[in-house]
Amino acid sequence: MKIALVCPYDWSQPGGVQSQIRDLAQILGDRDHIVKIITPQTRKLPEESNQIIGIGKSYRLKFQGTQIDISLAIGQEHRKLKEILNQEKFDLIHFHTIWNPFLPLQILALSQTTNIATFHDTPQQTRLGKLAMFLLMPTASQWLLKHYLEAAIAVSQAPATYLKKSQAENIYIIPNGIFVKKFNNNLPFTQYLDGKFNILFLGRLEQRKGIFYLLKAFALLKPDFPHIRLLIAGDGYQKPGIQHFIQQHNLKDVILLNFVSEADKLRYYATCDLYCSPAFDGESFGLVLIEAMASGKPVVAAANLGYQTVLTGEGKQALTIPKSVFSLRDKLAQMIANPEFRQQISHWGKENVQQYDWQIIVERIEQVYQKTVSSRSRSK
Repeated sequence: MKIALVCPYDWSQPGGVQSQIRDLAQILGDRDHIVKIITPQTRKLPEESNQIIGIGKSYRLKFQGTQIDISLAIGQEHRKLKEILNQEKFDLIHFHTIWNPFLPLQILALSQTTNIATFHDTPQQTRLGKLAMFLLMPTASQWLLKHYLEAAIAVSQAPATYLKKSQAENIYIIPNGIFVKKFNNNLPFTQYLDGKFNILFLGRLEQRKGIFYLLKAFALLKPDFPHIRLLIAGDGYQKPGIQHFIQQHNLKDVILLNFVSEADKLRYYATCDLYCSPAFDGESFGLVLIEAMASGKPVVAAANLGYQTVLTGEGKQALTIPKSVFSLRDKLAQMIANPEFRQQISHWGKENVQQYDWQIIVERIEQVYQKTVSSRSRSK
């Protein structure tokens, strides 16, 4: 099958959706599909140049405590897009975060083939976010499913909530995937193996990721647990504020690592004793959680809508009250002081994460592909 994967974000920038598309393209290619990725791209990546179709421009804006990308193909770029779709003759186009303006919708309007979309997004629980969740998104998804899409995939029950309001039958819940083996037996950074207890945060340094709740909890824990250390891997607009907080409170053993490469990310998971994500809102799944689980590490995470779909059963014990410094402090203290509890959570995670391996996830995605392409062929 010849497949186009549509990414709405700048391919040159790191991100969870980009990593999912990259992995999906790899495993689909391994299964003898022909795969192209259509994406805005500010710079060429030689190692992927044969697979990437760079089209349109991408602009990044701060909005509602996060950063959003707006991509657009105009003028000559739009004409080039039409030519590409006519020449490639894809059997199926798979959109990711389809209503991220505007490139995906431009491609959808030009498409003459089978279209499906994966919905990765869950609005934040603000007044505007609730309006989107309960009115705008159900209305828009109903329109898309009625007129343009043969199927929709939600990465968890969180985005499925607004999709199912459309009453459509062609909606599937298929979680994000990882190559589980990739997270096994990676070399830790030896400079941090000095007897200290390493807590890792990995993500964008923006409001909804909750890094300041973790910093405040760490400050409360440090007097009772002087051997703890916090590793912060990521970049974003909150970085200056984080640096100021560390200086203002004279916090020791907080290491700002900036953005880390994919290879180094694996090594930091191997280095840490505990992974923590205090993200309080706007999460649809919990990719960082399953990565840490695959690395054999216990996790502590805020009970947002997406993380609750990952940390189930025994894993619920790792959840904390969102935006509560004291709940986060208490759960971290329990983990630090109780190695048996850490072992219990990490063992649960190591077993539970197997369901998210790409070898399993891709088969479910292929079933949607085959069903929708066949259905479209029969309806012609």
